[in-house]
Amino acid sequence: MLHRIIPIFAKTLFDLWDNILVIVVANVIWALSLAPAFLIGQARLPVPYNIFAVAVALAIFSGPTTVGLYALTSEVEREERLELGQFFSGIRQYYQRGWLLILFNLAFCIFAYFNIVFYSSQDFPIKAFSIAWIWVIFFWFLLQIYLWPMAIRLEGKLQVRLLFRNALLATFKYLGFNLILGLLMAIGLIGSVLASLLPTVIVGMSLQAMLSNNMVREVLRQERERANIAAADKTNDN
Repeated sequence: MLHRIIPIFAKTLFDLWDNILVIVVANVIWALSLAPAFLIGQARLPVPYNIFAVAVALAIFSGPTTVGLYALTSEVEREERLELGQFFSGIRQYYQRGWLLILFNLAFCIFAYFNIVFYSSQDFPIKAFSIAWIWVIFFWFLLQIYLWPMAIRLEGKLQVRLLFRNALLATFKYLGFNLILGLLMAIGLIGSVLASLLPTVIVGMSLQAMLSNNMVREVLRQERERANIAAADKTNDN
């Protein structure tokens, strides 16, 4: 498994360094798109109006910029230097998909939060369900690795059912591979939080988007190899 993971990380870091200026500028723009939600959160509006207002601000501003980062970093496979214009063209082309995925994530976060609060306040053994929800949250995090890059790869009108089906298959079919990479990404996110989010503001989200795109390409490569082997075996049997 390490023989697949190490090359993905190495390629991601090389691509990041090779396009560092564009990546930093695009990532800072993404970070600034979070500012409206942060400012609204500091306004101390009464519950649930503050939650609703923050969610709306996140959906409107950060959804398009997030999907723009995934569109930008998906261009690395062309072995060419990235340009900032690719980030903005990704926003223009996929902003609706960015809104949709952000809304799905916000709905899940709110649902998960209230479930954890509810079950953690109960007596044992009902309290154990709060631990189960922590695992659900982690697997939802793993699902994000494939949801965003696959959203920009689906041609035509976005089919939500097909998008989630493909992301779930990629997540659980290569579960060991995804668990290790997802754990490393989660450690990086926690480290960024401990560092006052500075790494996330500078390159963090772009790095995650680039790594996710490389993981999708690796999964697609393995699927093509399996299909070729299956086709060859079928030919030999005939």
